[in-house]
Amino acid sequence: MLKLYDAAEYLDSPETIAAYITEALESANPSLITMAISAVGGRSSYLRTDALD
Repeated sequence: MLKLYDAAEYLDSPETIAAYITEALESANPSLITMAISAVGGRSSYLRTDALD
């Protein structure tokens, strides 16, 4: 049986996350952008909240 691909498994650094989101945004494909944001949501521990203060 094939395992489903989960992009979140490979989003292991802030740089990787930024590159992934950037590629999705540059595609201008709403479905791809939505999928990328959803994948990153599972990796929120890499997001810095102190930058928002």
